[in-house]
Amino acid sequence: MTTSPVPHLRQHPAFRSWWLALGVSNIGTWMQVIGLSLLALRLPGSGALNLGTVSLVQAIAFGVFSLGGGVITDRFPPAEFCSSPSRWAYCWR
Repeated sequence: MTTSPVPHLRQHPAFRSWWLALGVSNIGTWMQVIGLSLLALRLPGSGALNLGTVSLVQAIAFGVFSLGGGVITDRFPPAEFCSSPSRWAYCWR
C-alpha cells in the first residue's frame, strides 16, 4: 500500500471550518429558495405563474453572479484575490 504525498485534508482544522461554513451557507440559500417559493404561493391571487417567475428570477441571479464571480476570480492571482477582503475590511474601519 502506497501512501499519498498529499496529507488527509480532513485532519486540518481550517479545511473542516471551511466545509462547516460552506454547509451553513448552503442551508441558508436553500431556506431562502423555499421561503420565497412559499411566499409566492401564499400571496392572494398568486399561482403557478408567480411561483415560476420567482424561480426563474432566482435561477438567473444565481447564474449571473456565479459567472461574474468566476470571471473576476480568474483575472487576479489567487494570493492577491484572497487577501483583498482583508484589505477592504481594514480600510473601512
